[in-house]
Amino acid sequence: MAMDFSQLLATAGMASPGSGALNDSIARMAASRKRRQSIQSMFEALGNNSAALGSGLLGGRSGVGTASGVALGTKVPGNVDRWITDSMKATGLSSKYRDILRTLVMKESSGRPAAINNWDINAKRGYPTQGIAQTRPDTFAAHRLRGFAGIVPGEGQITDPEENLVAAIRYALGRYGDLNNLPGVVSMRRGGGWKGY
Repeated sequence: MAMDFSQLLATAGMASPGSGALNDSIARMAASRKRRQSIQSMFEALGNNSAALGSGLLGGRSGVGTASGVALGTKVPGNVDRWITDSMKATGLSSKYRDILRTLVMKESSGRPAAINNWDINAKRGYPTQGIAQTRPDTFAAHRLRGFAGIVPGEGQITDPEENLVAAIRYALGRYGDLNNLPGVVSMRRGGGWKGY
């Protein structure tokens, strides 16, 4: 039976210097640390690699694969908060909408730039929603900000988290007038769950 890390530390603390018990505890702590780092690396890779999440292994929607534009295993620079900040600046959106955008991103893709939905009605019609804000390719093309290249080199990439979010913001403002009117925001305000937009 394997000991947890705190047990190993306790064992090492009670052992006398140079003893076999101390050396054994140190070796087991190192092995335990290495296993934890390996597991952490695996989950980080899975988190950045939505193809591995097709069965919903780490949460989010089942049927999520990988979109083209962000290669398998590619770590996109930055993080959700940076992408939201840059997208708000690009669209001139007030900082009062930050929490709404964060909720949208986490509910739609769990913050994964390469997420693609292969199971819903949009996918069945040939327009799978993609990217951090889950925009359809035709919606992205119509609402992306020309001349704006996001965090990934090149312009017009649906899986670039900043370009994707900018297109989603422009679409949502055009359709709903205000991000407070997004169906998911309205539903959650009434005590319900998130609804796609």
